[in-house]
Amino acid sequence: GKEVVLKNTIPSQSGDYTVKVTVNACSDTAKTNVIIKRKPVVNATGNVVCEGEALQLNVVRDSTSTYTWFGPNSFNSTVQNPIISNANISQSGIYTVSLTLNQCTAEDTASVTVKPLPNTVALSNSPVCEKDKINLTAENAGTG
Repeated sequence: GKEVVLKNTIPSQSGDYTVKVTVNACSDTAKTNVIIKRKPVVNATGNVVCEGEALQLNVVRDSTSTYTWFGPNSFNSTVQNPIISNANISQSGIYTVSLTLNQCTAEDTASVTVKPLPNTVALSNSPVCEKDKINLTAENAGTG
């Protein structure tokens, strides 16, 4: 048979479509109803945190969409904006969120970095006598 393809469809194109076929001067018509469902809009964001802080994943709410997050270390959540408490370095990576609305699905990714804490050691020349100078030193203090 003959085929007509509608590309980049949008919900406002939903409705009845009629086809008329003529063969040997005889015609017939048929109608079909087309439903084009709105696909969810997804925009996910992650963040950069230090080890031990809370890691926040965010996705813009889209109507009544359902949310499914997947990430490093077999992470998964159905919460819109999950928080991972006490983050560690192994939780760095790409997190993917899948939104489903009207049985239509869209995905986006969020990059998350968990930075290690410095291994800082505090030293002093304590004990000292009154009026003497005390030296305080931080080893592995970095530059930040």
